[in-house]
Amino acid sequence: MSEKIDESTLQELKDKVAVMEEQIRSKRTEPLEAKTLFAWRSPTHVYIQRNRRWYTQTALVVILIMLILFVFSQFILMAALLALTFVAYVSASVKPEEVEHRITNLGIESLGHKYHWDELNEFWFSTRHDHELLNIDTNLTYPRRLTVLISEKDKVRVKKILVDYLPFYEKPKEDFLDQISNKFTSLVTPSK
Repeated sequence: MSEKIDESTLQELKDKVAVMEEQIRSKRTEPLEAKTLFAWRSPTHVYIQRNRRWYTQTALVVILIMLILFVFSQFILMAALLALTFVAYVSASVKPEEVEHRITNLGIESLGHKYHWDELNEFWFSTRHDHELLNIDTNLTYPRRLTVLISEKDKVRVKKILVDYLPFYEKPKEDFLDQISNKFTSLVTPSK
């Protein structure tokens, strides 16, 4: 049992659909303007000035471990150790550059990348080597976490803005890899 729709009603419905489609298209094409809520500059990573003694001790420990691995014919582990040693040397000797970070109404911009609010999960603050860090977990495959240096005076303002967009954790959120990394860093880093 089919009902017939007269031509005028059909044309009226088509006109309404066309108007709605045009409204949807115009909303999609209007780019949202990013308004900066807060911006600051900081180094790209925590930097600790290493002295000659640290380089010498590290080299001696690596050579000793390499000899032990050589005796047991663990060549793959030797290659991995050399790679880790190279990364440690580069991170200890290359000074970080200063970059700008911005919190906008659309998300966060850091190191030239834009992260929209729907890509970000939660945030918290932590301290590493007397430097304050802003940590933000993401939904992305890479990076899983944004870690940004922040000054103590900017911390309160950043927290006040981010709380409107993301959940805040009072205590640092640490998984198993974070715990291992912190233990290793405390062993390798010289005490003051």
